[in-house]
Amino acid sequence: MRKTIVSTILIASLLMTGCKSYGVRLTTGLKDTELFKLNGKVFSVSEAKVYFSTEMNLYEDTFGEDIWENQIGEHSFESYLKQDVKDKCGKILALNIYADKNDIRLSQEEREKAKRAAAAYYQALDEDDKKYLELTEEDICIIYEKYLLSNKVYSAIVDNVDVEISDAEAKVIKVESIYKKDLSQIQTLMEQINAGGDFKTIAAENTEADQVEYQFGRGDMVTEFEDAAFALSNGQVSGIVQTEEGYYIIKCVNDYMESETQVNKQKILKEYQMKVFNETYQPFVEKMSLEFNDNVWKTFSVENMEHINVNNFYKCLENL
Repeated sequence: MRKTIVSTILIASLLMTGCKSYGVRLTTGLKDTELFKLNGKVFSVSEAKVYFSTEMNLYEDTFGEDIWENQIGEHSFESYLKQDVKDKCGKILALNIYADKNDIRLSQEEREKAKRAAAAYYQALDEDDKKYLELTEEDICIIYEKYLLSNKVYSAIVDNVDVEISDAEAKVIKVESIYKKDLSQIQTLMEQINAGGDFKTIAAENTEADQVEYQFGRGDMVTEFEDAAFALSNGQVSGIVQTEEGYYIIKCVNDYMESETQVNKQKILKEYQMKVFNETYQPFVEKMSLEFNDNVWKTFSVENMEHINVNNFYKCLENL
């Protein structure tokens, strides 16, 4: 009964909403070394290769190397990877342009951090990787500087967001449930529970769902199920809950999961911060023009980059 959500992978902290925000012009007028221009500013093919190979390897670390054989609906995982990387690169350059216009700069300490991260990343590359990426250690340092600056812009926009997320808004609960498509069958099970039958045993033996136990917060489940579950206290059992897909009986196992609620508070805060960020960012990028080298982009593939096994672009910063 969970809401259906197709989620892309959010490995770095910033993802953009897609090229539809720009005045897009696909072109063959760019150099072979230029993937796109945003308001005349270039994002190079070599920079994109760094992000593509990093994200590709992180996908494989998370889901396994055979992930590229799978589909999500009509789309392959590789198509999601390519969109992820395209969006990420576009946002990094856009935020660097925003930084120039708003006089946001890296500190000397931040530049030193980029330099140390570049040294660590470059050292992990073998000679074939370096030849393919066509980047020096100094080039990698500039890529890190752009990445750090994009994050600094994001922080500058959202750091003053003053919002308090209440326990009621973020509360996470745990329940057990029984699901049946047939009303008469769920009524029979309800009678067994009311007669003192063990809920978990009855659920395990009779539910038509894939699982009995669920842990969730507000907005994660279908409305009827969610409202009934959040109305329960520890140990309480609901009546029969009707939804579009069938019937449920719900037992509350834990009506307030403290640590999970605190984690959910941070998730909700980040969602609110992203909303505030987009209120500034979207009007800014909507005025931009984008020239995109689609012919070069078509050469980006998992097959062409599978020899690059380095996935530590972000870790090189985190480990400093």
